[in-house]
Amino acid sequence: ALRSLLETGETIRSPKHRTRAFPWAAQGANVRFVSNDPHKGLAGQTIERLLITSMDRVPAGETVRISVPFFSPTDAVLKSMRSAARRGVKLRLLLNACNVADPGMRLAARGAQQTYRKLFDDFPVGSVELYEWHAQRQRTERYGALHQKIYIFGEHGPVVIGSSNLDTYSLRWNTEGVLAIEDAKLRDTVARRFEQDLARVEVVQVTRPKRGLVSWLAHAFYDWPVRLTP
Repeated sequence: ALRSLLETGETIRSPKHRTRAFPWAAQGANVRFVSNDPHKGLAGQTIERLLITSMDRVPAGETVRISVPFFSPTDAVLKSMRSAARRGVKLRLLLNACNVADPGMRLAARGAQQTYRKLFDDFPVGSVELYEWHAQRQRTERYGALHQKIYIFGEHGPVVIGSSNLDTYSLRWNTEGVLAIEDAKLRDTVARRFEQDLARVEVVQVTRPKRGLVSWLAHAFYDWPVRLTP
């Protein structure tokens, strides 16, 4: 651990630290840190551009796997997801259910129901699989919620892991950071664990949700202030 720490220090001090792999990365994996700068407006939304570019490069027949607790993509990201689905890319999403323990996450999950309907209405039939992580109960208490932010872009694209959710707040307002990692072994490992999550008893596949006033209000409260503010 000490040796790795010292190597990290040497890497950071190097003028080439932005482009070289971390010294302990197996087989010389390519690792890049990408962050947002909200003060620059749309020009600073680097993570959004990373996600769109990675989505656009996934070829037909492959699968994009995304697991985030907050799901309310920008129009640009939704357009990229729709284009991928229409050219034959499969989308598998693991998100929070409306009964998770954290109240903020419950509100976001309720609002996400509106986006679900867009996916089922506008995307090709069978191109999207939605799964939700449900809270468990211990007597009268609920516990458990999904908080990971993971993006796996097909069989050859990067794995993106970091702080950024797939929602307008994170992509447009927040200062967020992610790692974009190109490494076949890591990609296979994360994809395998993603599939293992889908098999858990807490996870349930979602069908098309019914329209409801509560979900519409939750989505408006959560999403509209961001869209209306430059």
